[in-house]
Amino acid sequence: MGVMSRAVFRKGAGPSRAAAAGFLVLVIFMPFVAAGCQPDTPEGAVRNFMEAIDTDNWNEFVGSILPNNVRKMTNEDVIYWRDTALKEASQSVQFNQSKLKIKSSPEGKDKANVTVTDGTIVLVKALGDSDVRLNIGKKTYTFKDPETNEVKTEKFTEREEQIAQGLTDYKAEFFKSRWYVDFSLEGAGTEQQL
Repeated sequence: MGVMSRAVFRKGAGPSRAAAAGFLVLVIFMPFVAAGCQPDTPEGAVRNFMEAIDTDNWNEFVGSILPNNVRKMTNEDVIYWRDTALKEASQSVQFNQSKLKIKSSPEGKDKANVTVTDGTIVLVKALGDSDVRLNIGKKTYTFKDPETNEVKTEKFTEREEQIAQGLTDYKAEFFKSRWYVDFSLEGAGTEQQL
């Protein structure tokens, strides 16, 4: 999602030729420069999504999500996702997406399933004051036992498997020359969480 800005020139205050030429160069080449920053793979879209959560970056977060989903948001949805859900997510989970292995499998021409296959996702202070580290590839989690202060590693139970799946499985869609995460932003405060 982006906001287009327009240059407005007052009558009689025209730009110089050099400024006009510079503006023309920007108009012609900016789409090519910007295209290099956009995800050209489903994995890239998911990495942008995760990075936005890690950094509590609203613009990057909304920019990583399928525009049709963003357009469906009400004002209440925007306030909830921007001021509450994204902030809470950035404080409770660390993806550190650059260290995760991610793969995608096509689902038709313009859609893909994207899955984190290996790496560690951290649930911040999920067990008292201790972080819980989900090792996705090994399907184990590591935590500090609050009673003994001993670090323990356990196999995923059904509960941890569901938590991990919610953090590792995504749908992506190709729309207007780039990939986005298909993530619903409707229904402020409803069941869907980050």
